[in-house]
Amino acid sequence: MQFEAFDHLEWVGMHADRAKNAAIATSNVVDFPLHSIPLDLKGIDLHVPNLDGHPEVLAELARIYGVEPAQVIETTGASEANFCAFAALASPGDRVVVEDPTYESLQLIPRSLGMQVVKVERDPRMGFALDLETLKQATTRGTRLVALTNLHNPSGVAIPRATLKGALEVAADAGAVLYVDEVFRDFGDAVPSVADLEGPGVAAGSMSKLYGLGWTRIGWTVSHDLATADRIRRARRLISAAGSTLGGAVAAWALREQARFIARAKAIVGENRVALTEWAESLPGVQLTMPARPAAPSRSRSLRPPAFLRSPASSSAAPATSGSAAAATPPRRARRSAPCGGRSARAPRNPARPQGVLPPTPVRSAVPARKATAVAHPIQGLIKYHGLVDAQERIPYHDSISVCTAPTRTTTTVEFAPRRGDSVRINGKAADARTRERVLKVVDRARALAGSRMPFRMASTNNFPSNIGLGASASGFAALATAVDAALGLGLTRRDLSRLARVGAGSAARSVAGGFAYWVAGTDDASSYAYPLADESFRMGIVGAIVPAFKVTDDMHADVLSSPFFHSRMAYLHRALAEMEAAVEARDIPKVGELAERDTLVLHGITMTGRAERILWRPDTLKVDTGATVYVNCAARNAPRVERRVQALGVETLAMRVGGASRTTERHLF
Repeated sequence: MQFEAFDHLEWVGMHADRAKNAAIATSNVVDFPLHSIPLDLKGIDLHVPNLDGHPEVLAELARIYGVEPAQVIETTGASEANFCAFAALASPGDRVVVEDPTYESLQLIPRSLGMQVVKVERDPRMGFALDLETLKQATTRGTRLVALTNLHNPSGVAIPRATLKGALEVAADAGAVLYVDEVFRDFGDAVPSVADLEGPGVAAGSMSKLYGLGWTRIGWTVSHDLATADRIRRARRLISAAGSTLGGAVAAWALREQARFIARAKAIVGENRVALTEWAESLPGVQLTMPARPAAPSRSRSLRPPAFLRSPASSSAAPATSGSAAAATPPRRARRSAPCGGRSARAPRNPARPQGVLPPTPVRSAVPARKATAVAHPIQGLIKYHGLVDAQERIPYHDSISVCTAPTRTTTTVEFAPRRGDSVRINGKAADARTRERVLKVVDRARALAGSRMPFRMASTNNFPSNIGLGASASGFAALATAVDAALGLGLTRRDLSRLARVGAGSAARSVAGGFAYWVAGTDDASSYAYPLADESFRMGIVGAIVPAFKVTDDMHADVLSSPFFHSRMAYLHRALAEMEAAVEARDIPKVGELAERDTLVLHGITMTGRAERILWRPDTLKVDTGATVYVNCAARNAPRVERRVQALGVETLAMRVGGASRTTERHLF
């Protein structure tokens, strides 16, 4: 058996040691920094059973793809996955169909194994689209394997769901398996996985491209049926037997944090796309052609964790330049009859709910007229969130921590009763169109749960100034969700109440939790919620230095990816969150203040360097510290002295303490 040379790697091997920046020739994002991995690497158990892969890696991948762990095979990178797939699913002399151009090894491996390789052109004149008719003509009866890439390597063009399904049917009709190298899939937008579809498909992925964790040497295949998985497993055992327990432990953590890694990668490649375009434009006689972005029909939201961004279009871009996150398709059951014989598996049952519906709550056919009032406290962000991967569901890029501030509060009264239309009033005035829309989004979701169409009336007041950075939207939507839950008699858990409030304002989830609260960013509605770290018994003084500075938070969230520092913030956040959580648990007020101040300065770096170049500091801000409006955290006994010092600077102050969770009251506003 004669193995052919892999020309690309041969070239890299010859020139890498002389390159000023060898990373320009690689296909993965810059390596994720080791110091930002919040694991005790010295404490990792190196003796976990990992014959077929690290158990936690297999479990996380099974969760992501909606299959059973037995359908997942861990490999030493995607390169071994490619080799094992050809070696296991075809034999010397067999016919295999491979796209062209493609990742070189997908043609070199079967040729080296003595297989007959038939190329199917992905014509650049057609935008590198996969032509099903051409594929069908090449995939004759007796073909054993059809190999594609999605996103296409090298163009970055996505295979739409309908086309991928057609390719799967072509393979099945010929008695072949469709193997899809999907290492770049999550760089695209709404790019489907072959593992989502019914049929003889195998998906491959790795930790190197998107995650920047190639050194873990973790790749995988996901097979639609157990017979195919078993054949790949046997081949893998002959080649490498067991995997890396150290790499597996890190990979398992990263897979749990998939949304954050996608956001980091998007920030990096977005910046690189601009650099690539500017560089090409500076060279005379050079023309840079980016791949087309064909539209695709919209698809319903999946409840599978990777679907943290639901986009109405399936678009694509070259992996080095893509700018949006991938959405997943609804979970499905594993194939019952395996095409190659043997047993099959069942995927976990997880019937999808309609978008925006919370976990099971008794549905009522009619709701009696009922009034309820709730109170909630605004928040001070300690480790702040900035940017939304899903603006509709208000799913942030990363976790965050805040503290509720009392006695500042929002009081909201709601009533569901027969009347002409809905009424939304805040501080005695009719709400503007933007605010009304956000309020009704929360109310309509609750009405859907209650099975009610009863008109809604709301009155809300704040006992503190709004829109100056004191968290009025957080307390406002927390009070709204709490009052609506009580008025409709939904009986939501505190976790689900935080989810309902989050739909109106992200930070409202933490106002519902109260005290020091942790917001789990999650990847979809069901997994994005808040919980308390410490309640209002934590005696910390909070002095607010009031500095007026109007801002539109949603505009700032939309601007986040345009800052060149955003991906650096993403890398820093894991340690910052862990340090803040430890400081809160230890009730270490100086440490809480130190970490909050550092995070504020980091966040200002993002807002100042984004597309809009927002500078929120004001002259009075700099008299105190950071801002615009500034929080000074201190021991409760020192708060009066701190307040006097701030007032001496000529700045208005507001004395606060740690506030509790949102709650109902009988003191109605009408």
